[in-house]
Amino acid sequence: MKNEKSSIVCSGIEVPITYIQQETETTYLAIFLPGKGYTTQKPLFYYATSLYVEKGFDALHLDYNELLQDLDKKNCKEVINQAVQSFLQKHNYSKIHFVAKSIGTYALVHNPTTKRYPKQSSHLVNTVIIS
Repeated sequence: MKNEKSSIVCSGIEVPITYIQQETETTYLAIFLPGKGYTTQKPLFYYATSLYVEKGFDALHLDYNELLQDLDKKNCKEVINQAVQSFLQKHNYSKIHFVAKSIGTYALVHNPTTKRYPKQSSHLVNTVIIS
């Protein structure tokens, strides 16, 4: 298992990521979009990540929690979605699952990936925010 911390720059904002890869190449990816004050290390994401990795998925954590203080909801959505798009342009996955909580659900429902790849993407949403 490879566990790589890096970042993706979107609109001049550096979005920290953690990219967890299987030892052998896979075409399955789980993308984790946490909520404000609820990081990817909290139980929902920790256990979901463990399950996805066990089932052969790579995992992408967007660790944008500290950025939320400086961004409004609209800009947050745009930065998160740009980060997802940027990552997916560099990687080839046939199945994409999203796990989102709180502000991550807001970004998810406005994510063009779900419209562009409807057959490849699935969603697990917790604590929906109505916009």
